[in-house]
Amino acid sequence: MLNTVAYVWDPNLLPLYFNQSFKTKVELTSYGTDDDDGGADNDYDGDVTGVLAGIPILAFGALEPVFALFGNLLGNYVTTTAARKAMAVTACLCVSGCLFVAAFTSNSAVAACFVAVGYGCSAARAAVADANAFDIAPRYASVISGICRVFCRTVGLTFPLLVATLTKNKTFQEWSQVVLMNACMFVATAICFGVFGSGMEQSWAAVPQGQNGDGIQQGGSINGEHEDEIRPLVLK
Repeated sequence: MLNTVAYVWDPNLLPLYFNQSFKTKVELTSYGTDDDDGGADNDYDGDVTGVLAGIPILAFGALEPVFALFGNLLGNYVTTTAARKAMAVTACLCVSGCLFVAAFTSNSAVAACFVAVGYGCSAARAAVADANAFDIAPRYASVISGICRVFCRTVGLTFPLLVATLTKNKTFQEWSQVVLMNACMFVATAICFGVFGSGMEQSWAAVPQGQNGDGIQQGGSINGEHEDEIRPLVLK
């Protein structure tokens, strides 16, 4: 769920959000157009949609490795479970709070700041989500990650269709509902991971004692049966 919640509001929707909520232009700049008197106008139009949509993604990419390092350091002082829960729950609640503010502000600059802070906090959630599969089931981490990616892509493909349904009139109020929905999803994720999350290796994924994970026992046996050539000829 930590992975999937990030795809409830894909970053690709940010340009539409700023464009339709705050009526900013889709084009980044426009210059060199001819005036009525035949001259050229070299002034830039006041268009910041590209910048507003890019800052949150930049914040996320820059902070994720920082939070990953912080999580490893935190694990030296508390248990892995406590470290994972503290980071994930705090991050999800901070993201939710930022989105609640963005949902009710009519100022595009304020909304951009809180969305950027929210994406930055979400980097801590992503750091936990990427590492948690290796915490709970190192043998099956690749399988778990693959299943998570399938759910993530499914949500990433279907949620824009829901957004299109909710924003038929392309108004600020409709987009506020979308942002509030995303905020509520982060709250639900924080509650679920806070209650059920773990950083300990699960019993179903643990390697049986005396085996190396491939059914071969450390004493040179295969599936519990000794081979003739490795048996001692004389028992002492």
